[in-house]
Amino acid sequence: MIMNDRKRILLVFNTKRQELYSYLGEDLSSDYYIIFTESGEASANLPSFIKEELFWNDYRTPFHLLNAVKPDGVVFQEVFDLKQIALNIAAKSKNIKTFFLDHGIWNDFESIKKNDLSLKSKNRRRKLGKLNRWHKVIPGYLFYFSAIRGIKTKNFGKFFVLPVIAFFKSLLTSLTKNKFPERKPDKFILFSRHNYNTVFHYYGCTEKEIVYTGFPFYDALANEQPILNSNDYIIFIDHPYLEHHILGWDECFHENVAKAIAEIAELSGKKVKIKLHPRSNKALWEKYEFLHDKAEIIQQPVSNNFYLNGSLIIGYASTMMIGFICAKKNVVLLGWHPKPQIFGIDFSLFGICHKSLSFSEVKSKFLYWQSHNLALQNEEAYQKFVEYFNYPFDGNASQRIIEIISG
Repeated sequence: MIMNDRKRILLVFNTKRQELYSYLGEDLSSDYYIIFTESGEASANLPSFIKEELFWNDYRTPFHLLNAVKPDGVVFQEVFDLKQIALNIAAKSKNIKTFFLDHGIWNDFESIKKNDLSLKSKNRRRKLGKLNRWHKVIPGYLFYFSAIRGIKTKNFGKFFVLPVIAFFKSLLTSLTKNKFPERKPDKFILFSRHNYNTVFHYYGCTEKEIVYTGFPFYDALANEQPILNSNDYIIFIDHPYLEHHILGWDECFHENVAKAIAEIAELSGKKVKIKLHPRSNKALWEKYEFLHDKAEIIQQPVSNNFYLNGSLIIGYASTMMIGFICAKKNVVLLGWHPKPQIFGIDFSLFGICHKSLSFSEVKSKFLYWQSHNLALQNEEAYQKFVEYFNYPFDGNASQRIIEIISG
């Protein structure tokens, strides 16, 4: 008799965000299944290591789902909605290992809380929307309450109250006020120490339940030798603020950003490669004739060498910037908005990258930015940055995560 010792892993991940889990394809010892959407046709172009896509509506209860898949482990991108929580409860009751697997950099909890409070003014409309969709909402509640047999008697109160508070107030309020052990995954795999405070407020996890792995997305940046003194080109990383109608952006301000990029090209004597976000409108950039001989507009995916070979990376706060700074690239963090601000985490506070809040600083500071790589110059500050945001940065984060999940 041939024994099959391959692990069966169920991912509860957004199927459309393949970049957040594709590295798990390096695991050659496990079979992966994925679930995210309620129903529908199988997602197109799923990574080949995914054996099958499942749908919530095909299963009456979380126990029904687990009995069908028979996973050795369940990996969550988040455990927020009622079905996800119910699945975690049921899996733990059946002694199936459950994991929370990080997927990016989290905003600090106070910022999230402030945003949640601002949404409460729309709460009445949200509740009416749920009532209008009662035929879809009720099965979710039934799925959740079917997990009750996995709850210890002393935690019944919080189990029952959680969906009630989520309905009448907000999900964030409910999650922070109704923490109970069965709600928590067994292990929290965090990419960054920065994320701990926010994850703690949601789940009440303790340090002993956490493993820090570093960002798997930046393994290649650690493994490939950065070209620190490249003279080829400068990179500007675009964000679709205008397309998303946020932070007061309009077409006039967008054009002013483009003019600042043209000025950078003139001052440096180098071409600026404008890397667009997938949701950016390429036509907005192509219409600027003053950029035609100074910039190259790129929207398709690029290799890590594209970033490693750039002499300077200019862009807004994002998870990507963590990888570039860890690779000791020269970075300028932008706060170019109608109301100047760093929208996101201000990495410049660590002293390892530059910061610009206004277009006028291009003329007065660009030559300094270009000639001073702060990630190289401030070694002690650089080490503190890596330890807090992406430790260990050694190219082995993917393997660490796979060993935890499949071990």
